[in-house]
Amino acid sequence: MPRATDRSADDALAIRQSLVGAWSLLECAELLRDGSRRLPLGEHARGQVIYTDDGRMSAQLVRAGRACFPSGAGSE
Repeated sequence: MPRATDRSADDALAIRQSLVGAWSLLECAELLRDGSRRLPLGEHARGQVIYTDDGRMSAQLVRAGRACFPSGAGSE
């Protein structure tokens, strides 16, 4: 009979495998204790989260309408 810890490990592995890939941000919200929401990056935040199969994660979140970098900025 499988032990609860074996099942938990299997569940964790299944969840990890289901998250692998690139995900687009739908909303960036902080849920407050009183039930209200705060939108730290505004109404139309943009972003992407990437999960790799070796356990790494990368996230990029930005406020919509941000000014672009000037052309050629930072290039030498």
